[in-house]
Amino acid sequence: FVVAALLGLWNILHHYYDHYNHRLRQQQQQQQQQHHNNNENIVHSWILGPHFWFKLQWCLPVGILFGFKYGVTNWGLHLVPAPTHLLLQSTDLVWTVLGAWILNGEVIQARDWWCVLGCIGGSIVLSW
Repeated sequence: FVVAALLGLWNILHHYYDHYNHRLRQQQQQQQQQHHNNNENIVHSWILGPHFWFKLQWCLPVGILFGFKYGVTNWGLHLVPAPTHLLLQSTDLVWTVLGAWILNGEVIQARDWWCVLGCIGGSIVLSW
């Protein structure tokens, strides 16, 4: 939550800082050229910019699911010892890849499976 709040604050502050600098540059350009107006280069904030509800509609379910995943992860850590939890959690990537294959119909190549198996092998080694 803290990271999300800080990144959101950073985006908003960056937007207003860029907007201020853009206006300052625009005033300087208007002083140099009275007939030239360049409003289309304004950079909008991703968070508070246009289409906020559309972004919220697509980001909110993913955020809720990740929150649910971390809640289940912490619950699992409470129920079993840490090495067993790490060993079982190493299969998390396999379930993600299988879900992408079954639910989204994504094509999984041999190279992708080797990457998944390498990550699982690394997690198993770390759990010992």
